[in-house]
Amino acid sequence: MESDKLKRKEIKFVINLENYNQLIIWIKKNPKGFIKQHNSRLINNIYFDTLNYHFLNENLTGLQKRFKLRLRWYGDLKFINKAYLEIKIKNSQNGWKKKKQNTINKQTDTISKKNLNVIITKCLDRKQKNLLDYLSPVLINHYYRDYYVSFDGKIRITIDKNFKVFDQLKYLKINNSIKNYYFQNIVLEIKYDSNLDENLDKLFGSIPFRSSRNSKYVSSFYSRT
Repeated sequence: MESDKLKRKEIKFVINLENYNQLIIWIKKNPKGFIKQHNSRLINNIYFDTLNYHFLNENLTGLQKRFKLRLRWYGDLKFINKAYLEIKIKNSQNGWKKKKQNTINKQTDTISKKNLNVIITKCLDRKQKNLLDYLSPVLINHYYRDYYVSFDGKIRITIDKNFKVFDQLKYLKINNSIKNYYFQNIVLEIKYDSNLDENLDKLFGSIPFRSSRNSKYVSSFYSRT
């Protein structure tokens, strides 16, 4: 699997939907000169976990070093063309990803969980297979993402909104039609190289919101009930 060359830090903010305009004003007026990086995209993730929810519990207990596995694709929820199997690794505030692209070309709801596990297995080396035995799809989350980048290209902002969640535990094939609604807040993430020497106090000090721990997997998991 390919690995990110640089470790990065992520600072997250969960913001009420009613404050969306305030957030956009802050981005536009920020002295870092943020501009839209590219067009907004629909993001779809299938999250995997063990039968006893090992990855979920690692996050809930606040382990400094943890990882999670997901299959991500962009655009239409109901059709997977190119997808990326991602192992997202986190160590305190530093994070990086290993990923591999797959061409699937299938309607989502025609894929069985068994088919999906075959796809995953092909992407992993022996060590990763041993670590990730007994996994199955737990949920899909689906949302819009906007992308901004600072004028110097050193800092990236993403804004995620309009979340939907689809439970997978009760189904033999991938469920993309019976949904549970995720909380309708906005998730703001500020991402930058962990080796960035620049003082970012002004950036974080000016933001009119409080940072918070947030995992879309955890939030989506509990929105299923």
